[in-house]
Amino acid sequence: MAKEFPEPSRTQILTRTEAREMTTKGALGRNYHTDVDTATADSWAGVIARFNGASLYQTWPYGAVRWGDRNMSSFLLRKGQEIAAAARVRLLRIPLIGRGIACV
Repeated sequence: MAKEFPEPSRTQILTRTEAREMTTKGALGRNYHTDVDTATADSWAGVIARFNGASLYQTWPYGAVRWGDRNMSSFLLRKGQEIAAAARVRLLRIPLIGRGIACV
């Protein structure tokens, strides 16, 4: 039986695996899918160059120096093959419970 996903909300917490499952189950709607942690430092520079609102805070080097690569994640939302949204996300791990918070 297919896993049902609730409507996304600002307070919903997903693991990386759950985010990937939402993509494969079509929870984002027709033709949308996500890429989580598939970008490299080199490819990320090309991604943010496509957006007028990109800032220093979304660059790979800033996140790596400020928070550490281990504490960063890359997120791409695609409609078909076109990138619709992109974010470098800071991961805050909560000790003892095995979960964390993603700060966009």
